[in-house]
Amino acid sequence: VYFPSAAPSGAEVSGTVPIDGATPRRSGWNVLIVDDDPAVRRVAAAALSSEGYRVEQADCAPAALARLEDPQGGVDLVLLDLTMPDMDGAEVLATLARRGAAVPVIVMSGFQADVLPERTGYAHLRGFVAKPFRVAELREAVRRGIAAEAP
Repeated sequence: VYFPSAAPSGAEVSGTVPIDGATPRRSGWNVLIVDDDPAVRRVAAAALSSEGYRVEQADCAPAALARLEDPQGGVDLVLLDLTMPDMDGAEVLATLARRGAAVPVIVMSGFQADVLPERTGYAHLRGFVAKPFRVAELREAVRRGIAAEAP
């Protein structure tokens, strides 16, 4: 099943929003989905929360960076859209590198994986998911990204 980008419907979510989902079976792993397309965020959030992940959403890069600055932490993995208005995914990765962040990031894009920005200097890239994505592919990328971080 492919989930293409769709025109936004309903109210736009601004900032970060926790998603109520199933009781986490993934030892409390928290995934932050960063994408300006509410349909992509909604599908990804449903796919991951049904697997037991705790999911938060950010509709823009500044909201995601603010969430990642939270001293309480709590984000175990970021799914990051590469192409967003105002600040793109490459700029987010460069900012994370400058801050010395170590949160693992999986990049999502409608472009091919060869557009991944090597110049960002961010050492914690854990994968790439092509959009439109299959739910199983997204879940597997997250599993691999988290497994790479597990002790």
